[in-house]
Amino acid sequence: MKKIRREIVKCITCETRNAFLYLDDFAYGERLVLYSYGKKYAYINMLEDEAYTEFVDLTKNVIESEKLVNTDLYNIVDSIFNRACDEIDGTQVIFNGKRKCDLCGEHSFEKVLAEPESIIEVDLPEITHEKWMKYSNEEKEAKIRELIKKY
Repeated sequence: MKKIRREIVKCITCETRNAFLYLDDFAYGERLVLYSYGKKYAYINMLEDEAYTEFVDLTKNVIESEKLVNTDLYNIVDSIFNRACDEIDGTQVIFNGKRKCDLCGEHSFEKVLAEPESIIEVDLPEITHEKWMKYSNEEKEAKIRELIKKY
């Protein structure tokens, strides 16, 4: 169970109330990411996640070996790291996506809260990497190289 901040906002399109979840401002290295097409949250502690550390290092190696210039390592990692994560409920994890309305799927919300912010305890799925960890380093680098080409 994680203690998190919850804000309730209304969708501009359909006026459905949606919960936005946030970690404490001091939760360094921890992150909530989206899945289920941008409608649900999962948790990752990137400082303790060995696959994340390895992925960053391998991505850096690929960028250097390909002599890519003007690249922002962490923007690239944010865009492609989901491929190293196992699916949750049959959907990919989204590291750089926008929260979508639970009802209509739009991502435009009122700026004023519909309810005051609250602190709640929630059981969130944690990001795993079982499939990714079965690959050799050479296979991982090849996959990252291909993902960077599509980036």
